[in-house]
Amino acid sequence: MTHTRLQFTKQLVLCGLLALPSTLVYAHGEDDTTEAVVTPEDIEREEFVVPWIDTENAEISIFGGGMNFDNFSTEGSYGASLAYHVNEDMFLELTYLESEVSDFELRSLGAPQFPSEVEPVYYTSLSLGMNMLPGEIFILDRWVLSSTFYLIGGVGNTDFSEDDKFTFNVGFGYRVYLTDWLSIRLEARDHMFDNTIQGEEALRHNFEFRLGTSVFF
Repeated sequence: MTHTRLQFTKQLVLCGLLALPSTLVYAHGEDDTTEAVVTPEDIEREEFVVPWIDTENAEISIFGGGMNFDNFSTEGSYGASLAYHVNEDMFLELTYLESEVSDFELRSLGAPQFPSEVEPVYYTSLSLGMNMLPGEIFILDRWVLSSTFYLIGGVGNTDFSEDDKFTFNVGFGYRVYLTDWLSIRLEARDHMFDNTIQGEEALRHNFEFRLGTSVFF
């Protein structure tokens, strides 16, 4: 009886050893299937169209916006600029701007500052711009527009009320390239000059905001 049980145990162990390779092969095949599902080989990629930027160095811009004159009023402004890009990081820009300034509030208090209530303002400047943060804007998962954040500053002249004021300007802007030759620009600047109001001479800050479009040629 004992001999019969021993023979049966040996046969059971032998069957288990023979079945072991098949079990390992099945387990390995199951792992491969799971891995194929988790990390598929064929992944659909989104294709974007990135505009090529023109290599021309000259840029002409037209713009409009508003200017706040310190202690006076906020009026509309418009102008044009011509820039030369020395390299991809630096550009020189010549700007001409027109606006007007009103002393309505002071005039209503009996203290007029100008010959007339509204005086035209003419502003010219030469500035140096530095491109700081180039980037991209994604639109509808299809198009990519190149963009650049820049700092700008320079010197110029402000002519109003029959007087010329030596003027500093500092500011920043954001340029978005619509095509290889066309871009839009959003910009803010502070125009600073010394001016006397009611007998007190001080440095006046005149903030300007502008939106414009540029063409490279």
